[in-house]
Amino acid sequence: MQDFIQWAKDQGIGVGPGRGSAAGSIISYALHITALDPLEHGLIFERFLSPDRSDMPDIDIDFDDERRGEVIEYVREKYGADKVAQIITFSTMKARAAVRDAGRILGYPFGVPDKVAKMIQEGPEATIESSLKMNPDLRRAYDTDADTKRIVDAASALEGFVRGEGIHAAGVVICRDPLHFHTPLKRDTKGEQIVTQYEGTLVADLGLLKMDFLGLRTLTVLAKALAAIKENHGVDIDLEAIPRDDAKAFKLYQRADVDGVFQVESPGMRGVLKTLKPTVFADIVAVVALYRPGPMDSIPDFVARKHGRTRITYYDDRLRPILEETYGAIVYQEQVMRIAMTMSGFSAAKAEKLRKAMGKKIADIMASLKKEFIDGAVANGYDARMVDGLWDDIERFAQYAFNKSHAAAYALISYQTAYLKAHYPREFMAALLSSFSGKTENIVKYVAAAKRGGIDVLPPDVNSSGADFTAVPEGIRFGLAGIRNVGAGVVAVIVEERRSGGRFTSLQDFCLRVDPRALNKRTLEALIKAGAFDSTGYTRKHLMRMMDDAIDLAARRAKDKERGQINLFELDGAAEHGFEYKVPEPDGDEWEKAMKLTFEKEMLGIYVSDHPLREMAHVIEGARTISLGDDEGMVDGRAGWFAGILTSVARVLTRNGKQMIDFTVEDLDGFREGRLFGNVYARFEPLFVEDAVLRIRAKVEVTDRGTKLQVMDVMPLTDDGSFSRPPGTLLVCDVSGRFNDSAVLGWFKELVARYPGPDAVQVEVTAGGGTKTYRLPPETYHVDKTSHRLHSELREVFGTDAVHER
Repeated sequence: MQDFIQWAKDQGIGVGPGRGSAAGSIISYALHITALDPLEHGLIFERFLSPDRSDMPDIDIDFDDERRGEVIEYVREKYGADKVAQIITFSTMKARAAVRDAGRILGYPFGVPDKVAKMIQEGPEATIESSLKMNPDLRRAYDTDADTKRIVDAASALEGFVRGEGIHAAGVVICRDPLHFHTPLKRDTKGEQIVTQYEGTLVADLGLLKMDFLGLRTLTVLAKALAAIKENHGVDIDLEAIPRDDAKAFKLYQRADVDGVFQVESPGMRGVLKTLKPTVFADIVAVVALYRPGPMDSIPDFVARKHGRTRITYYDDRLRPILEETYGAIVYQEQVMRIAMTMSGFSAAKAEKLRKAMGKKIADIMASLKKEFIDGAVANGYDARMVDGLWDDIERFAQYAFNKSHAAAYALISYQTAYLKAHYPREFMAALLSSFSGKTENIVKYVAAAKRGGIDVLPPDVNSSGADFTAVPEGIRFGLAGIRNVGAGVVAVIVEERRSGGRFTSLQDFCLRVDPRALNKRTLEALIKAGAFDSTGYTRKHLMRMMDDAIDLAARRAKDKERGQINLFELDGAAEHGFEYKVPEPDGDEWEKAMKLTFEKEMLGIYVSDHPLREMAHVIEGARTISLGDDEGMVDGRAGWFAGILTSVARVLTRNGKQMIDFTVEDLDGFREGRLFGNVYARFEPLFVEDAVLRIRAKVEVTDRGTKLQVMDVMPLTDDGSFSRPPGTLLVCDVSGRFNDSAVLGWFKELVARYPGPDAVQVEVTAGGGTKTYRLPPETYHVDKTSHRLHSELREVFGTDAVHER
């Protein structure tokens, strides 16, 4: 392991500081396998390697996500292709997938099994059986609806069956002998890699050495950022040597400016950072460990302890060195072990046995160790009552306590990203954006974050962009490879020509210098529309007008050069023979902003030079309750107001032949796909046109097909910040003929006057076996049909199903 990790570092491949208990091993640290000093951070060596351990130690190592394959290939070459293989995995049919597949096989329309699948519990551990017990709606549907029962029964037979095979995301087995002596092998489904036919647990049970080569995007970001910092500033940064008390980095944490900072980006984590206000590296380690279900409930107490609002105690002052860095709170598994060793005289092996028993709730082992724990502590002079209370605290928290070695290793990566962002924000954000190449949703999110941080994200430029996002003095340049219809090959040619021949002075200069075999009209048009020639001083509209002539000029020159005529005619008469060309002066004529931005988004996937909503950002902010870029807010079933511009609108037919609209709505922070169908389609369909700015009330729907917004209400949004929904109708259904009572009619007239609004009122009265519909005069009856109080009062008189919005 030391061999291939050192090789990776020598090749400039990012390697993580360690994972899990291995990060606490002094041997791993001494061999430079891990990068965290276990003595400095109070980690326990024996968690990973001890005389009592009988199984093979397992080290998971993170590598630069883009170069992980190089390390695996090195291992294969070094130790023999017949002795190294990746490990197969088998995917099984999960509950929801089984329901959908069963419905499809039985010939039901997609919507029928999909409705049943949504009643299945979420999560990898969910089963059909547990869902039938936990969800009364599913149980009721199963008992009363024949189709649901048929689908669920068929799905139960499919659930748990192997569905397919794949390659383990990280697992690699290395053997001293040819692997086929110990495990059957095969090529993967693509026929490229040799993989074991036994999965990971069986491979380990055979005694073979299994290691996890994990790809971590953040290490790719760090590697790209370091390279850019060296190129732009001439500074070689050793991340393992940066100070752990950097004021700029901690200020960044304290104000929660943590877009792109490893492990702490979520809104919930930002809230913790703002209240905790970390001042030392140990605070970051604690945050990584505590922000999980279970220990999360103890975060307010941890914050109060740090800021002196809660008195800090250590049970006994002799335990202070163990608990001081966490302000007297038990946060880590290692603290439980240290307490047992220090207070009760447990060996490291016995302390590890206690930790495992507590974490897995093995009652008999815990019971046998409790007496030893208490007796040993009392024998060492600790107060019996305090020890008994401490045991209760440990027992309660041990099931949630986190591995400090892992938390510290990941906190180190977090701190490294925070340090680079604090000191070199342009290079860091450019590297972050490059790591999400092709993932428009993430790019929109981080472009917005860069701009919030005062960094301009600029259109691509043939005179300064590379393939990826590039940090330049003015901000961050979009990469040329991110332009639609511009491939990696032509980008390499452009960059090389610029390096050897200097800046491109005009479109004509560009066409003459770049090899025409790498450049075609579609590529040139994409570069122009994306803004890649803005630095030449010409508008995009003017460049498009010149494009055909520039291409013809380059083609003519290339053809004559092939015939060997250039040198002959350059001697004299260049103008006469067409070798002299004149570049028109810029005329300043540009497309309208909307068209310019439309072309730009078409080529780049996002708006870069400007945004249609930029001038009304405050209006968007005031009109929404959830940002389209808020990943944490996109919870299944949550409803709220969204505001943005429609960037795509498609009218389609459902399987039942009914019309609906699939659309994409975008604000300054992100974008989401949505759907308009059913009753709301008829009400709001005319509003759904491209470039319309709308305020949309919608419910979030999260499925295995992604996240969509299901529209409930729509209001046009104006530049001045006003918004109003189109007038509709409130329908009241009177199935008992109560409107024939003059007293009820008088009460109704008084009621609607209390809830004025733009909506008409319609009443359906059922009496004498017939139904009559009354459209009430709008000058007297006009209401706010969305008022919950109005609905409540009407339902109290006319029944729970009496009120409807149209």
